[in-house]
Amino acid sequence: IISQGKDSMLASDHDHDRDLLLSNTNINRSSLGKQYSRFDAQVRALQCDFDTYCSEPEDKEDYEKWKSRGFVIDEKKEEIERFISENRVIREIYGEVVPNKVDDESFWSRFFCRIFKLNQAEEAGRALLVKR
Repeated sequence: IISQGKDSMLASDHDHDRDLLLSNTNINRSSLGKQYSRFDAQVRALQCDFDTYCSEPEDKEDYEKWKSRGFVIDEKKEEIERFISENRVIREIYGEVVPNKVDDESFWSRFFCRIFKLNQAEEAGRALLVKR
């Protein structure tokens, strides 16, 4: 019984993190159903990977274009505060690497750029499915 309660609490925390991220990336949970998708797994992998925050994206030119199209960290403050307060993984990585390994703006711009790219790939995949 204790084990089941612990599993339930952990699943609830995981669902909460997932809901926050999905709401922040304009993905409607009801369209995904209750089971975790490949997209969910990719999002979780991004969240847990130090390289997401500490390394520039592979395509530096594309990253710079994305930033120049309007990434303004001050406009993301509320979203960032929600990530830090409600997502344990991001909060722990943030606390470990900012400011010792990476500055605040780089941390968040790298994260949001990678999420943007992931959303683009997901939308492209959905568009292909619709065409079939």
